[in-house]
Amino acid sequence: MRRYFFITALFAGVQLVAAGFVFALDLPVFSLLEQAQVSGVKILVEDVARINGMDNPQQLRNVMGVEIGKAAMPGRQREINLDYLKIKLRENGINPEAYVFKGSQRVVVNTSYKLISGREIFAEAKQYVLKVMPWAEADVVIEAGRMPKDVFVADTETSIEIYARPGIKFQGRMLLNAKIRQNLIVCAKVPVCLNLKRFGDVLVSQRRFEKGELIAQDAVYVRRDEISNQRSNVLSRVQDVVGKQARRLIRPEQIICANMVQKQWLVKRNYPVTILIETQAMKVTAKGCVCENGAKGEMVRVKNIVSKKDVYAQVISSSLVRVPMGRE
Repeated sequence: MRRYFFITALFAGVQLVAAGFVFALDLPVFSLLEQAQVSGVKILVEDVARINGMDNPQQLRNVMGVEIGKAAMPGRQREINLDYLKIKLRENGINPEAYVFKGSQRVVVNTSYKLISGREIFAEAKQYVLKVMPWAEADVVIEAGRMPKDVFVADTETSIEIYARPGIKFQGRMLLNAKIRQNLIVCAKVPVCLNLKRFGDVLVSQRRFEKGELIAQDAVYVRRDEISNQRSNVLSRVQDVVGKQARRLIRPEQIICANMVQKQWLVKRNYPVTILIETQAMKVTAKGCVCENGAKGEMVRVKNIVSKKDVYAQVISSSLVRVPMGRE
């Protein structure tokens, strides 16, 4: 009797094992790789495993598209074991028991990388400045104040975006910033130091001028020079100074600025002058006193000594001013 039960139990066990073996043969085979490589910032099932025996294409895409986790930094690696992979499958509504797992128990995932050189970043920054600066390209020279550092990023589509702080002056030393983007995500920021040299015509003295000395046409000349660090009032035409006076000492070969010269005053403040008032019917003169400096042809304020009233008159000479018709 005992022998009968033993044989019966053994036969049932064999049937169960056989049934399980047949059932296992029908399950998709999930094979984990030993080594894998990714180029992006995420690790998906399709990067680390292969699935055979799954007839439903949509279901296969869903499983292969499961995100396991973030990839390591470019040039580094991350290890993922089979238990962690099963946890991620369950989190995404996939039952690991529906698969037969074969292959490795862990996979080493290497993140591929590419080099963004400092020279490449500098070239992008230079093109940005040439595009937005207010100067003509022929008038500038752009150099690297300090070559940007090389950057290692994931081996995927990359863009370099250059930006400058508001109000930056595009001359002399400038500090810009480069954003390196991958899939619209900023993966690195790099400072870019540039030196922009701007060139233009400048007016230069040929000899020494004392304060108050008149400047003649043959005493100055125009040359092309770097003006990056010059004041904004640098003069560039000979006619800007001819006939004017030096307001202070001007040395030979000195670049001349607008605040270094002034018009030759024919009349100065508190000078006595004759005020000429003309109409169609008559001509009247009166004694006056100049209230402000003025060059020939300029309008200056003059006080009528007799009436004590101020009038505006045009400078004719060092002793005569004329009130235009309609202003008397």
